[in-house]
Amino acid sequence: MPDFQKYARQTALEDFGADGQRRLSAAKVALVGAGGVGSGALPILAGAGVGVLAIFDPDAVSAHNLHRQTIYRFADIGKPKASLAAEYAAALNPDVRVLHFEEKFCDSCAEKIAGFDFCIDATDSYSSRLCAARVFRANSMRGVCASAGGYVAQNFLFGNGLYFDDIVSPSESEGAAGLPIFPGAAHLSGVLAASAVVRAAASGKFRAGTLSAFDISSGKFSSFELAGGA
Repeated sequence: MPDFQKYARQTALEDFGADGQRRLSAAKVALVGAGGVGSGALPILAGAGVGVLAIFDPDAVSAHNLHRQTIYRFADIGKPKASLAAEYAAALNPDVRVLHFEEKFCDSCAEKIAGFDFCIDATDSYSSRLCAARVFRANSMRGVCASAGGYVAQNFLFGNGLYFDDIVSPSESEGAAGLPIFPGAAHLSGVLAASAVVRAAASGKFRAGTLSAFDISSGKFSSFELAGGA
């Protein structure tokens, strides 16, 4: 049984409590992508004490990743992200059972997350998101599609029959990867996504269909509800 005393500052929240921590400690969460957005999400998920955390990423660390993928170090260049991210999470919180997969997340991964409660899509291209959406839909999962471009952090809460492939067509996906990105935007997107998942796992409060964005350059936040996801 985890030592709940170390979670005292979050269990002290009025709508969290010990019961919320117990629910969170039983939750299974998949983090798809351990890049810039994943680097923002990972410490929140592990630190808060999710029960099982599965990390998927097929890539190795590159020098140009380090300005925003801050769970890695210069000495990690050339090493697989998934295993390094798993080591980071396990070292941060030994209560969490951490799994990692050094492979592209697509249809063949559906069995690996069967029975999982939530997922975060922190991949970096429309094609990977469309592929991941098929897996999430097949498993009837809830979660967050988290992304960043330029100075803007974006989150789309999906589930209850509404997924990424419902709001973006394949024709819109061309040329989406490799956009300029401010490191704070990537991290903020991951932090917000992980926060939504932790809160949902602990309290049951989750509103699928919410699309939000925060522009760091202007300080403006926007949010709206898409039909069909509530």
